Amino acid sequence: MMCDFQPMSDRFVEWIREGLKRPGKTQIGIANALGIAHPQITQMLKGKRRIKVDEIPKIAAYLEIAAPSMGEPIEPQRVPFEESNANEYRDNWKPSMPGGLPQIDARAGTGHGTVGSVVTLNRGGITTGHLVTQEWVVPPTVLGTPPKKVFALPVDGTSMEPGLNTDDIVFVEPTERIKSGEIYVIDDGDGPMVKRLRIDRNELPPRLWVTSDNPAVPDFWRPLGAVRIIGQVIGKFVRMRAR
Repeated sequence: MMCDFQPMSDRFVEWIREGLKRPGKTQIGIANALGIAHPQITQMLKGKRRIKVDEIPKIAAYLEIAAPSMGEPIEPQRVPFEESNANEYRDNWKPSMPGGLPQIDARAGTGHGTVGSVVTLNRGGITTGHLVTQEWVVPPTVLGTPPKKVFALPVDGTSMEPGLNTDDIVFVEPTERIKSGEIYVIDDGDGPMVKRLRIDRNELPPRLWVTSDNPAVPDFWRPLGAVRIIGQVIGKFVRMRAR
């Protein structure tokens, strides 16, 4: 069973804004306290980056003010797909056509930082918490794996161009195994992003390099194990665009 905390983001953003009014407190100072880039603080204050639970005490220590209460856990509302339509939750979802696979209500960003919802998965497929917005029917011979193990979501951003463009649909097979040089949907704490991954085992601990196909976008690395691997991109759908 999965619980969520009734919306804390607005309260915590207001708390940070109030703390920044104190003498000597800056966004750069918060970024340094968290060990992240300053633009991520800007995104946080705009509500476009989630505040991680383990970041709250570090922010409180820097701002020198107590954090607000996280509130009481609530149960998310879920509706079985069979009792409604294609816009209902993924719980117990079954395709209306043989071989159908779900497109979920999330977007995989291609930049550093993302848009969309966090994807919740168990081995073998998506289990909870996401709306199904479309149903795709793709032959298993094309996917190379059973459709029941695959989900789809749109891409947002330019850093994986020319291979992936905004509104392209990628087909993702959930996995935790990494093949260097392949493209994956990952979550480093800001929601799903789609990137090419490379493991550098010459460093201790090993580094996971998160790279972009667009040469104008710099690569970055995280300690191996610090990034959640959602799944490998095994295909895409591209709508032809006029020149």
